[in-house]
Amino acid sequence: MTQILSIPGLTELQKRTKGSSDITVAVLDGVVDTNHPCFQGANLTRLPTLVQHQATAGQMSTHGTHIASLIFGQPKTELEGIAPNCRGLLAPVFADDNRKLSQLDLARAIEQAAENGAQVINISGGALTDMGEAEDWLDRAVQMCSQRNILLVAAAGNDGCDCLHVPAALPAVLAVGATDARGHPLDFSNWGETYQSQGILAPGENILGAKPGGGTLSLSGTSFAAPIMTGVVALLLSLQVQRGEEANPQAVRQALLESALPCKFAQTENGRKCLAGVLNIPGAIEKLTGETMTDSIETQEMVEASGCGCDGTPETSKAPIKAQQESETLEVVAAGVAASEEQQTLTSTTANQTPVNPIITQGATVPETNLTTSNPITPSQSAEPAGGIVYAIGTLGTPLHDQSPIPLTPSLP
Repeated sequence: MTQILSIPGLTELQKRTKGSSDITVAVLDGVVDTNHPCFQGANLTRLPTLVQHQATAGQMSTHGTHIASLIFGQPKTELEGIAPNCRGLLAPVFADDNRKLSQLDLARAIEQAAENGAQVINISGGALTDMGEAEDWLDRAVQMCSQRNILLVAAAGNDGCDCLHVPAALPAVLAVGATDARGHPLDFSNWGETYQSQGILAPGENILGAKPGGGTLSLSGTSFAAPIMTGVVALLLSLQVQRGEEANPQAVRQALLESALPCKFAQTENGRKCLAGVLNIPGAIEKLTGETMTDSIETQEMVEASGCGCDGTPETSKAPIKAQQESETLEVVAAGVAASEEQQTLTSTTANQTPVNPIITQGATVPETNLTTSNPITPSQSAEPAGGIVYAIGTLGTPLHDQSPIPLTPSLP
């Protein structure tokens, strides 16, 4: 079981800041149980979406609640999150009875988060693609975020192959793969070509988080590595604000990529699984501020991670921006959100749209090569073609290495 506050460098960073109310983090996932004790006192707002039900014990609500707790869990509770003092936006996009989400609706949710002030957006879900391509709507939404200097943090996917998910593989996104407690890449964490320059590994095995109704559980997957990265990004942005600087998400992204460390595993193993490297909080702080932290991480062995490819210029997408996906589907679980009665009513402006269908298939096997479907989903994605559908990534309840990959929905546990 991994306690997130034990991540190297995090305690020292939290001594400087536990987040700022000037920094807004959006979580696009399942419904969050905001009544969970860990969220008491958190500054959370639930945005109106097509997913209007309250949190249940279902898979996507579990997914969303767990992910939200890793970021927003409050101090002096059983689950303190990484950035408890930041403002949170909860956008339920994955329903417990329909775990797929179209790329159009994902794009809409991204745009909605941006319009409500998000500087960082966590997406623990995605669709498997051959070359990292997305539909125009999603491309445009991601480009819009890049133009506004809003950072998307997305799960790399749990297919265990040299393959890509969107939105993680789109330009200017920060993709997140998963490591075990030793810092080794997990077998199911994807390592496609684009991730070699814009992906970082973070802890993703047996991560302790909240579950709907109270209590805790440990889940594994790139879905749960992504919010760890998102929380760190939020703290680094808060540190910039604390220093009297303007919060700069793309500068934080670049600092994280440039400071990422080589993996800790033998030379004979596949170095591409390291992506651009492993999360290095002290190194990122030094890149941003020029200050050296007292608990800097020592690099170990052996295999060099691929370079981040940073050249001082943030990547941007060439596709014009439209804030709404066309046919991809995402699954997400909302983590409990303390929203007002008006917000909880969730009167969506897209109520006449077709609801998102988050679908997660346990036990499906995804081939590692010859990927022909345009958007299969993983955090373990299903082998069944999912044309245009985004899934949550991860598996709930059992370690991913004990079962076949699950369709990418909010990177289901």
